[in-house]
Amino acid sequence: LKAHLKTFSGTVIQEDVERLANKIEKIAPFDVFDEQSMYWDQNIGQFDYTQFDPIIRKLIKSITEQIWIQVSYDSLSKGNEKEIIIMPRRMFSYAGSLYVVAYVPKHSSHIAMAIQNFSSINYMDKYKADLPNFDFLEWTKFRFGVFWGEPKKVMFEVKKEFAHYFRNRKWHSTQKLTEEDNGTLVIEMKVPLSTDFIAWLLSWNHAIVVLKPAELIKSIHETLLDNLRQYDTNF
Repeated sequence: LKAHLKTFSGTVIQEDVERLANKIEKIAPFDVFDEQSMYWDQNIGQFDYTQFDPIIRKLIKSITEQIWIQVSYDSLSKGNEKEIIIMPRRMFSYAGSLYVVAYVPKHSSHIAMAIQNFSSINYMDKYKADLPNFDFLEWTKFRFGVFWGEPKKVMFEVKKEFAHYFRNRKWHSTQKLTEEDNGTLVIEMKVPLSTDFIAWLLSWNHAIVVLKPAELIKSIHETLLDNLRQYDTNF
């Protein structure tokens, strides 16, 4: 906390922050974290949002003042731009990108939208629609990463030599971990079989073996075959 507070030096809240920092100094009189480490971002592939300040400011205004907006949004997976009316609820970061969780009245659901895919935002001051309650943690139960899907029970085994990478780590809110007598770990979780989840599993393909469900094993098998075809050449 001390290291974070020092990063506010020179801002409009400097005096307030200094009073709190002086209190904390009496409790913890040593610097364990350097303030520069707060900016040491190792999030490889982080998106540069320098040109997106107008978009981000409008989203913040919409969230804080609960203003409906009409946006032009390019869904890259579908390859087309659409006009959508939404109510942004919260922002979050994931894998180097900023996202906003937005309620879409047309579909009566909350979705994740990448901020870099917004091209325009217009306030809809006269628009009226019912707005349901929103709980971020409840919303994440139906996701692994940002993609939504029907949660399925997944079970995979972690090889003994890689168990220390998975032990005591939180991968999903539904996970259950069992340590076998032979040193391997068995992890169960209830997650959607989304693109994000399959990509995460494949990033650990040398360390884990998926046990079930069969449809997930089939998807992984097909993905690996497609990857092999891309490199199908004679050496």
